[in-house]
Amino acid sequence: MENKEDDLTPDITTAGKPHRFYPGSTARKILVLFGGIMVLAIFFVLPANRSWLKEKIFGYWNDYRVQHKQLSLEKRKAERFTTMYTYSKEIAGLFEQKGNSQTVLVLIPTEGYFKKYGITYPVPEPVTFYYFTNLKTVWARDTTAIKANWVVSVQHNKFSIDSITSVQQLKDSISAFQKF
Repeated sequence: MENKEDDLTPDITTAGKPHRFYPGSTARKILVLFGGIMVLAIFFVLPANRSWLKEKIFGYWNDYRVQHKQLSLEKRKAERFTTMYTYSKEIAGLFEQKGNSQTVLVLIPTEGYFKKYGITYPVPEPVTFYYFTNLKTVWARDTTAIKANWVVSVQHNKFSIDSITSVQQLKDSISAFQKF
């Protein structure tokens, strides 16, 4: 006579052969693969996820397709970071020509200051500015601004880079930049 407990245990074999969905079988692996693909497809049908995929993944891929042909690091940075990079390099170029780029601290205003004077320059944070140019900069709201020895401003709708000759000039520049 058979034991009733044995009747309740599932039989994973059919006529001595493993069932087609036995763990580790090829059919099960394919089923899990298609299940995962379906979950991803449903995930990216949602509007927020679709826009993320378009902006982040496809955007990166499109940039890569253009940039991998231009192997110059400078060209790729200029293409990717646009005016933020090119203007920062122009500012740093003056100090590189003079050979004193390692000894200066440049007081630089924020983006709002440049917008007021009609210049579109998304000013990078000082750390990013240093990454781009190896030039140390500081914003007016930073406590180390009082140590700056050069200042970037706008005169006649153009960048003006001046050395700081007095403490009063530095304080005036800091107070003018803090308004933005």
